[in-house]
Amino acid sequence: MEVEMRKYCLIKHFKTVATYLVAVIILASCLFVTIQSAQADSFTITSDQNDNDPNNPKAVTDQQTLNGNEVGLIEEGGELNVTNAAAIEMSNVNNRMTNKGSIETMGSFSIGIESKGYNATINNTGTI
Repeated sequence: MEVEMRKYCLIKHFKTVATYLVAVIILASCLFVTIQSAQADSFTITSDQNDNDPNNPKAVTDQQTLNGNEVGLIEEGGELNVTNAAAIEMSNVNNRMTNKGSIETMGSFSIGIESKGYNATINNTGTI
């Protein structure tokens, strides 16, 4: 009887642990999907666009990324001000970037436009 009771307890504990393990795996996979980096996409920064930066209410302050076959445009009067990162990161192939506005960086890794792919086109008539 005692052996059967121990088997029952062991099986019960195993089922409980297995259930918790499955729950943790499901939650971890949901968290992984949620935390993944935002997908790169073509972007346009206009002269009236901003990120609500109180020091420079006209400027966009988030790093912009192009990840293959995408187009970036900063229009005349548009401003991109990024701290501690490349202002624009271009990776993979066939990206096109046109700057007619202003790109400013400060701090560590202060790079205006970083191109890591091939067949990239960068046109600049603004300031970097």
